[in-house]
Amino acid sequence: MRPGTRVLLVEDDRSIASFVEPELEHLGFRVRCAYDGPTGLEEVQRFRPELIVLDIMLPKLDGVGVLKKL
Repeated sequence: MRPGTRVLLVEDDRSIASFVEPELEHLGFRVRCAYDGPTGLEEVQRFRPELIVLDIMLPKLDGVGVLKKL
């Protein structure tokens, strides 16, 4: 992937997100985080990510539900 690729990280465990996000940024990705399924779907519309890292067990709408809606 090229530097500047937009990555959406959808992860409800903030300790995991706070570890993964800076690692992805260090690799040159532009990263945005969402912490539940509905917010992840909203961020897809706003951020237009080229890659989504999606947790399966999310609050409000699980990762499978997010994937189905995408």
